[in-house]
Amino acid sequence: MAEAELEKAVASNRRIPGSVTEVELARLQLNRKKSELQIEQAQLERRLSALDAHSKEVEVEAADNRIERRRIASPIDGMVVQVYPHLGEWMQPGDPLARVVRTDKLRVEGYVDSARFEPEQVHDRPVTVTVGFAADREEAFKGRIVFVSPLVEPGGDFRVFAEVENRQPPGSSLRCHLFIGR
Repeated sequence: MAEAELEKAVASNRRIPGSVTEVELARLQLNRKKSELQIEQAQLERRLSALDAHSKEVEVEAADNRIERRRIASPIDGMVVQVYPHLGEWMQPGDPLARVVRTDKLRVEGYVDSARFEPEQVHDRPVTVTVGFAADREEAFKGRIVFVSPLVEPGGDFRVFAEVENRQPPGSSLRCHLFIGR
């Protein structure tokens, strides 16, 4: 706008000399220069704002990084039943932090008669675990044997672990019987 006003005044002065005073021309030139400087200042402020925004993004990333480095995640889904350190206590990498009990799967321990089965015969076999609840209610859970001990215990049994899906709320009291499937 200031540029257009100045050009109009200069053109008018060329057609009719003296139609625009020298003071008015100087004022219009000053307005044009002032407008150019305001544009330049706005561009500089825009660049500074962009740099400031980038700086804030870097600060947020650094804060996220600090949070992530201090975040503790269990490798299993479950319920924390015990926390070992106290608030403010120093810990070393590898120190136990909490005891987590898995709640989506249950590990059932049982014993198999070594006179009836060899350890390699029962590994990865399907099992049915019958669980007794209060009021003489029983439920059966399907699963698989995931561990077979190579050691035969006194009495002729070897230990096995089976994993079954948990359909009961955490903290239920269970009495189990293990039946090996074919």
